[in-house]
Amino acid sequence: MTDNTKRTEYRTDYSPDRPLVVAVADAIAAVRGTDPAELPPLAAAVPTDALETLIRSGTDATITFAYDELEITVDDRRIVIRGSEAVR
Repeated sequence: MTDNTKRTEYRTDYSPDRPLVVAVADAIAAVRGTDPAELPPLAAAVPTDALETLIRSGTDATITFAYDELEITVDDRRIVIRGSEAVR
């Protein structure tokens, strides 16, 4: 059986001056075409304090996690969101 689901990708850079979890929520909201306040809590998918600490630690860390049928990858400068046709 062939999977004909269209996979798309959304990339955005974020400012180190902003809280990372806010930048991630804003990126997901942009992909979903909704207000960040309307999204399920990010903390249900990933420990947000640990995400912030690890990415901001100065190491070459990259974290990938599942959130609301999306794959979110975060590193020290970029957020990448992959998903099916729901990604705009």
